[in-house]
This record gives sequence, C-alpha cells and structure tokens, in this order.
Amino acid sequence: MPFTKSFGKGALEALRGLVTSFKGLAKGNKGASKGFRVSGAGARWGLGGRNRPRKAEPNFVVLVFIKYTGWIRESQESMQLNSVENDLAEVLKYLGYRHGDTNTTWRLLIDFDLKYTDDAGQTKVLKGINPTRAAILNAIEESGKTGRSGLVYFGGHGEYATRGTSVLKPIQGGTQYTVTAPVDTQEGPSETKSSFLLAIDGGRIYGEDIISCLPEEVSGECIHTVAIDACHSAGVAS
Repeated sequence: MPFTKSFGKGALEALRGLVTSFKGLAKGNKGASKGFRVSGAGARWGLGGRNRPRKAEPNFVVLVFIKYTGWIRESQESMQLNSVENDLAEVLKYLGYRHGDTNTTWRLLIDFDLKYTDDAGQTKVLKGINPTRAAILNAIEESGKTGRSGLVYFGGHGEYATRGTSVLKPIQGGTQYTVTAPVDTQEGPSETKSSFLLAIDGGRIYGEDIISCLPEEVSGECIHTVAIDACHSAGVAS
C-alpha cells in the first residue's frame, strides 16, 4: 500500500488536515487492510484510502497528554512539559469536545486535572487518569474494537535509545528518569537504537506497539489516525 510523507508540520497544525480526512473520508473495499495514518512534528505518514469520498466523523478519540510533573534526567535537566495543558485544551476545542457527549467515545489519559469549558458553555474538571503504558495501549485496543473511525493523539516525550528498559527513581520533590543498560541478545548487548514514546510509568511505546493494538482489518468506510506531538515522532512512525 502507498505511503506518503511530508515534513515540517507540527502535530497540532497537522491535526486540521487529519480531522478533515474524517469529513472527506475515502471509501475503499469492505475487508480492506487497516487504514493507518501517523502524523508528528517530524513527519506525516498516510496509508490507504483512495476512492470516492464520503462524510464521516471520528467515532472514538483517545487523547494522551503527559506533563511529567517533577521529572528530571540524570543530567538534572527538567523533563516537565508545562505546555501540554494548553495543548489539550486546544485539541478538545478543535475536535468540538462537549461534556457528556455520547456520540463519540472519548478516552482521556492525562497526568493532571484540567478545568475545561466546552463550546456549549459548560465547565467541568477533567480528572487525570494515570497514563501508564498498559493503560494507553489498552485504550487504543479497546477503542479499535468498535470497528469505526478513530483518532489517537499523543502529546508528551519521545525518546531515542537502545532497546531496553527505563527506571524511575523517586527523589526529593520529583522523579529521576534513567535509561538502563540495553537488553541482551544472543550476540551480546543490543546496540540498536529505536524511537519510542514515554509513558508516565517509564514504559516505552514503540510504533509497532500502537499498530498491534489496532485491528488487522477494518471496513473500507473507516480510517484510524494517529497523531504524535513528541520528539523523534518520525522514528516512531517508521
């Protein structure tokens, strides 16, 4: 299936074109392979969907925004992302989120509380839900089972390191993030580096993890979109 790639778009900016793809969704054959589009700050990838358009809206939305409050690296560099609260509010506004909406399945995995006023003027506090690796992948998998179109959006840290594990060490006033030694292989310690997304429990989410959570086959009338607003997003997409 054809890939398309264009560089130089941030995920928030690219989201406008991606959401528009739901409204002018390409209709393919029943039982076609999964439609999968990934967008990020480094690259935008598209797969599938080429025939006559039809109107459609995303039936599920998974939003993952992680602030990493109090996190530091071994170098003492802060990892806290203060902008994600505003980013989440912007995405909710653009997607037309309304409190109590039952037409779309919304799954918000965030490590902070957000007071949000929707376009109907209703204000509620969106409570933080621990966005662990397992929780994020489970939300994607469960949403994908609907057999409908959907959007997954990740806003947080992307890392590039040898395959292995990450360790979180409690320190005074926060958490220290450490990349441990690479995993061992039959040839010895792995030196292969890969891009991944960082969950709140230090869990690593690789591109293949996301793809494996989506159904192998979808109807020709739906498409799954993944938007990544993180460093090394192009590597995750590939």
